[in-house]
Amino acid sequence: MNMRRLFSRKNKGFTMAELLAVIAITLILSTVGIIAVTYYMRIMKHLEYDAMAKEIYVAAQNHLSMAYNEGYLGLSGDVKFGTKEGKIGNIDDTDAKSDIYYFVVTEADSTADDIFDLILPFGSIEEKIRSKSSYIIRYDKAAGRILDVFYSELDGTRYGHTFLNNGSENADEYKKLLSIRPDSEKDKRRYFDISSEEKDNSFPIVGYYGGDKAQTLPYGNLIEVPYIRVINNEELKVEVKIDPTKYENTVQFRLLLRGEVSNALAYITLKDMDNSTFNSSNVSTSLLDSITQIEKHFDDLMRTFVYKEKNNDKLFYPGENITVWVEAFDNTKLTNVAKSIEITTNSLFGDLSTVDADNLTDRRVADISNIRHLENLDKDISELNNSDNMIDHASQSNDLDWNDFIERTNGDSTVIFGKDRESFATIGHYYPVNNLVFDYDGKYNGEVHSIKNINVASNRILESKRGPVGLFGEVPENRKIENLKLIDFSISGSQNAGALAGTLMSSTVNNVVAYDSHSTDDGTGVSSVGGGSDVGGLIGAAKGSSKIEMSAAAVIINRGNNSGGLIGSLSDTSTVNESYAAGHTVNGKYSKDKINVTGTTTAGGLVGNVSSVGIAEQSWIINNSYSTCSVDGGIAGGFVGSFSSSKRINNSYSTGYVKVGKDQTNKGAFIGHNMSSAHTDCRYLIAPNDISLNAIGSSSTDKSIKAIDEDTNTYRNFISMGKNADAYDKVLVRDFKNKYLYKTVGELYNKDILNDGDKRDFSGYLIDKHYGDWADYQIFVVNN
Repeated sequence: MNMRRLFSRKNKGFTMAELLAVIAITLILSTVGIIAVTYYMRIMKHLEYDAMAKEIYVAAQNHLSMAYNEGYLGLSGDVKFGTKEGKIGNIDDTDAKSDIYYFVVTEADSTADDIFDLILPFGSIEEKIRSKSSYIIRYDKAAGRILDVFYSELDGTRYGHTFLNNGSENADEYKKLLSIRPDSEKDKRRYFDISSEEKDNSFPIVGYYGGDKAQTLPYGNLIEVPYIRVINNEELKVEVKIDPTKYENTVQFRLLLRGEVSNALAYITLKDMDNSTFNSSNVSTSLLDSITQIEKHFDDLMRTFVYKEKNNDKLFYPGENITVWVEAFDNTKLTNVAKSIEITTNSLFGDLSTVDADNLTDRRVADISNIRHLENLDKDISELNNSDNMIDHASQSNDLDWNDFIERTNGDSTVIFGKDRESFATIGHYYPVNNLVFDYDGKYNGEVHSIKNINVASNRILESKRGPVGLFGEVPENRKIENLKLIDFSISGSQNAGALAGTLMSSTVNNVVAYDSHSTDDGTGVSSVGGGSDVGGLIGAAKGSSKIEMSAAAVIINRGNNSGGLIGSLSDTSTVNESYAAGHTVNGKYSKDKINVTGTTTAGGLVGNVSSVGIAEQSWIINNSYSTCSVDGGIAGGFVGSFSSSKRINNSYSTGYVKVGKDQTNKGAFIGHNMSSAHTDCRYLIAPNDISLNAIGSSSTDKSIKAIDEDTNTYRNFISMGKNADAYDKVLVRDFKNKYLYKTVGELYNKDILNDGDKRDFSGYLIDKHYGDWADYQIFVVNN
């Protein structure tokens, strides 16, 4: 019966009194819980602050000992040591004999004292503790000993406090801090207030380490100096090597970097012995720049570093010299801080010298000793900003080989990545350097070194990046490229293409040659350039006031719109001097099937098309130059395909075969189509061609260009004394013992100079040696 009443009542729920009682009990319990949680949170935060104070204490003591031993604490005048006790606030105890100093660190003023960078330098502890906290370090200068560390978070956080709120001159607050150091006063550190003894949960917390506790700190073993080396080749990386048996597990390692121009200072954490980044060989490798990995360019990686006073103005400048070193330290024990040697290198190049080859110290020269350095000249790859680094020139210090670069990077998977995380070229393909950032009149000096096996195909380049192709895509105005050998290039473009550059814009090329490194069985060689517009063995299109001087090419040219053995298209405001284009023969003869220069519209042995820009000026445009190439095109000439300028060619010749076909219109042994009748001292060879082929296309009546082999005496007078040659055809190598048969550009240049003292010496130039083939027609001439 009672049970029934009970069930009956439960079905009716609680009474109002019971409900109010439950609510009251719940409120009481929740209030007690909140108080308890708040209390324990404050205790835990206090323990955290104490631990931070201890870490600062140990790091500061270890660095202070080093500064003390190195004599820095004995300096006067030039070094600030903080605030001396006895001179706080309005107190000016000039008779104070104390050697006790203190300095205050806040986020707003973390480098106020020079002593701060001695006692707690950048990298000694985590930067968020070092410069994003608030603390006081008190030390005895004479003894080189840290006395106390007071620590808090910054004012504005829940428990934070900016020490000595009235600046570093609040004597009352300083004395209050000194009074709460004993353990018996730790409750006052947990609820710190300068003017009240009552606990308030809004009061800040003060962490502390020093006094008697510091006397029990353990001493660690002597830390050995780590080994460091910089590898600046296909990648820029820093290797740190250690002997783990000589380091305790609490030792930490940091790699530090300093920028020469930006003055940025940063570090990379190398894990400690318990959480190691060291491999099985006890080496830790830090990558600083790679062009074959996504987001591994220097500009990408530098944004992951921990910076001193990090802000946009303090980031490194891609392209500046950086100094690196590693420090080993232990913030749990009293011991030494071990610092390695400092090594300076460049972030993008081999080096950035302030002295060029002419000993001019106002020029900054980027050293190019690897393909990576070369590709980094393109700001679309490296994010190089020349306003930061002021690079005037680049100087090549080694022979470079694209195939070697591929083997040393990712092998068959090597891809060049741009700064926008895009692959600029597909696997195995070089990306032409564009956007050269040299200042006005900047130059690339190859120092007579070579670049080999460059492989460029525009259909293998990111569509948005396609344009002129070559070692350089487009060379901007007023640049100079000199003293360079381009060997075994394979260039294919949908626009302008050349081994050196697709387009040259009012710039200068001097002493540059492109050629094959070895002969092939059929004499065709291995170097080739092809494109859809202007295609040349060296330059696709030379525009504006460009100059090509003492340069040469001996490569196969494949079906460009305007094809030339040296230059595809030449503006008549540009000039070519003392330069040549060399062909390929088979068994001493030109093959009718394997033509050296082919053009869909216009083809020329040296230049495909000389275009007029409407300047009627009687002056030379090509001087002292020659071609030994075979040519085929709708308009074809042994020297120039189409010449539409009123300017002139002077003292030049061609010896190659011109394919005629059924129609001889616009086909000439020297010029296919000609608008000028003023060429002087120019020659061509009859023998390789149909006897009816004129010097200039059949539509022209100009007879001023004479045949070299018009008669035996004329021919013999034109034969050279024999200059060094590097022929592809084995017959030429055998019969002529690597001696070029005809006049070289040096002999052409000096032919009319009577005074030997005025002759120019070509022996120091690459064109003094003939690269490529020529045909031997001595027997033909003698028999006729």
